Amino acid sequence: MADAVPSALVSILLGNLNTLVLEELGLVFGLQTEFEKLKRTFMTVQAVLKDAEEKQWKDKDIRIWLQDLKDAAYDADDVLDEFSIEAQRRRQRRGLKDELRSFSSLDQNPLVFRFKMAHKLKNVRQKFDDIDTRKNKFKLIEGVGENEADRFDWRITSSLVDEKEIYGRDKEKEELIIMIEECCLIEKNRRPRIHKTVRHMSFVDSLCYYDKDLVKVQSLRSLISFQDHYNWPSLWSRALLFKVSSQNKLRTLDLSNLWFENKMMEPIGNLKHLRYLDVSGSDIRKLPESISSLQKLQTLDLSYCRSLYMLPKKMKDMKSLIYLDLTSCDALQCMPSGMGQLGCLRKLGTFIVGKDVGHHIGELQRLNYIGGELSIKDLDNVQGLADAQMLIWRGRQIFNHSVCLGEKTTAAV
Repeated sequence: MADAVPSALVSILLGNLNTLVLEELGLVFGLQTEFEKLKRTFMTVQAVLKDAEEKQWKDKDIRIWLQDLKDAAYDADDVLDEFSIEAQRRRQRRGLKDELRSFSSLDQNPLVFRFKMAHKLKNVRQKFDDIDTRKNKFKLIEGVGENEADRFDWRITSSLVDEKEIYGRDKEKEELIIMIEECCLIEKNRRPRIHKTVRHMSFVDSLCYYDKDLVKVQSLRSLISFQDHYNWPSLWSRALLFKVSSQNKLRTLDLSNLWFENKMMEPIGNLKHLRYLDVSGSDIRKLPESISSLQKLQTLDLSYCRSLYMLPKKMKDMKSLIYLDLTSCDALQCMPSGMGQLGCLRKLGTFIVGKDVGHHIGELQRLNYIGGELSIKDLDNVQGLADAQMLIWRGRQIFNHSVCLGEKTTAAV
């Protein structure tokens, strides 16, 4: 339910603040005290959330307080995510240079990062200190028990609803209005108003009519296309990606079945918070190198991109990748070097064996969690008995897969 969002967010933020990564960064940058103060404030606010969520429908001030809390929680999530991204980047550079060098010595200019993040962290803490102080006037009761967040159901509601036409009890009406302001569906032949507070947007029609509205939106978390075939002009696709690149808080981006020129996707590499990227069914030919800088990306769906012939060379740096779907990427010529370093990977779809180091079949041996269907191509590049034995062993681990030799598919192992 809409009123359970603050509880869910605060619980997630508390979990993030308890990670070893933030403890390490706090020590490195001298921000440990700030993190501890923020954690204590979160805990005092969380203690009264259940009571506040139950009373908000009878008290407008509490409802406003919860909305301010939710906005501040989203801001805090962005800041903590930036720290996590920096930690991943530092671990990566540490591995490339010297395992024995200190965690803090690898950044070219750690003082710049510390100054920028200390300022952001201070702003977040001030917002939560204000929220913590304001809660006292409501005389909320601390309580325990099941929270609404535990059974929260994310719903997507069209923004086409007229508030005057909503009937029923006040609670349901207020919930629906909140969801309308945060979620937006753009349908064909309709021009809904886009609230500047919208966080989740899906579209069937082009977004080219919403230049001014999208510029005002600063909190978009997900953007999902419902196109079933790419019939947009190139100009529309270019305009869409330009608008997307300004939404730097995006977590989910679905641009499946759209038409792209190669350089169009370059700005997506700037969306550092992105977790989910779907460009399946598109006619993209080459994925830009900037994609490999997305340290938080967990899902990359490239299935049925039949014109795709090249992946980013530094894809091995995308350590958070869990789901990489290369199914039916028939034009793909080779794999990036070192795919075996993607230790979290559970879905791949296609692997092309190469002759050079970093492209051997042995890369699959390091991917211990791969499952589902896997098509292995160019087996004529398998070198030696050890590689052949590894292939047989790996084949037994994966339940459903086909093995391809060159362009010909043979029986499954």
